[in-house]
This record gives sequence, structure tokens and C-alpha cells, in this order.
Amino acid sequence: PVWPDFRLTDEYAAGFWMVVTLCSLGTSLFAAYRTESRIVRIFAAACLFLHFATEDSRDSIRHGEHGLLWVSLILACLPGITHHGLESRRTQRSWLRIFGTAQFMLLLFYFMAGVVKVLTAVAQSVRGERTLLHPDSGALIIAEWLLRGDAPSLLGRWIVQHRFIAWSGLLGSVALEVLAITPLLWRPMQPLIAIGLIGMHVSIGLSMDVWFPENVALLALLILAGPP
Repeated sequence: PVWPDFRLTDEYAAGFWMVVTLCSLGTSLFAAYRTESRIVRIFAAACLFLHFATEDSRDSIRHGEHGLLWVSLILACLPGITHHGLESRRTQRSWLRIFGTAQFMLLLFYFMAGVVKVLTAVAQSVRGERTLLHPDSGALIIAEWLLRGDAPSLLGRWIVQHRFIAWSGLLGSVALEVLAITPLLWRPMQPLIAIGLIGMHVSIGLSMDVWFPENVALLALLILAGPP
């Protein structure tokens, strides 16, 4: 989403962002200490939202940060933990329900990304344009990105020279994204989808030098190591 924003002069912009960053860090640490307080966690999630919203002054949040933000907002609603742990069954069910909602939201982002890519390919096909089904599509995407970047990736040039590797990687990534929602319907797919999506991020980083460490961490903690 894009919202109206206010502009700070260069004299105050850096200081304002530093204050927001310190508030986000401080409230997050305090929330980790006061695990029994839901209000503190919600306030920490709100500060994280403000940090992302003002990070690069683009009037919106970068798509790579949506997963971390929404998961933080959802997990902020978890019941408080006391030194006795999760005592009642009602509290345990509430934990599992909210944790499952966070898993659903994270996988939904990948599913939506895959569906958008498929719909875009259909629209391109109708217009007579080259789609992701073309064998050169993967190599062209990587080559275009490398030409716009300042630093070459580790394997980008090699993958561009081997177009079928790039193409298979592209088709595999889209298929993984479209299938990302399947663990919600069939739980045995959960670790396979998690490993596949983590591998997708690693391959994108090696070929295009675009890294999403927050997404990899969320996939590992929520999906791979999370409850089924």
C-alpha cells in the first residue's frame, strides 16, 4: 500500500529515522523480556511497522518486508506466557490457532506471488508477448537484472550462459509459489514446501544477488520447524 507522507528536511530526516529505529529495537527487546504482556508486543509490532514505513522514504513498505511485518503483528496477539508456561488447554489452543494464522499469512504471500506471475504470463500470451514458458525467459530476467545492478552475482553470468538451467529454475520457483498453500490442506507437504522456498531464495541470491534473509528465517522458524 502507498500512503500520503510528510517530508523531512535533510537536517532532521536522519535523526528522525534513528529515533524510530531505536524505538523499534528497544520495544522489541522489552517485549522479549515481558513475555506476559500482550500490549507491549502490540506496541513493539507497531514500532516495527513505523520503522519499515520510514526506512527508505518510498511512501510504502518494500515487498520483502511484508512477511516479517504481518507475522509480527499476528504473533503480537499471542496470549501472555507466565513462568508456569502454557497451563490451560484453552491457552494452548489459542497459541496454536494464532501460530497457524501466522503460518497461513506467510504462505499466502508466496501463493499470491505465484498466482500473479501465472496471470501475468496469461496476459502476455494473449498480447502475443514472450512469457515465462519461453526457454530464454529465465536467462533474460537474470541478465536484465544484472545489467541494472552495481555488483555481479556469484553465479549470475554462468546461469545466463546456460539458459535451460535458468528456465527450469524460473518454472520451479513459480510452481513452488503456487503450491505454497498446500501445507494448509495436506500437512506432510509442510517441510518440503519450506525447504523448496528456502532453496528458491538461496538460488535467487546466488544468481541475482537479491537476498531475503528475513523470509528465509521466517520459513525456517514458522514452516520448517513450526508445528504442523
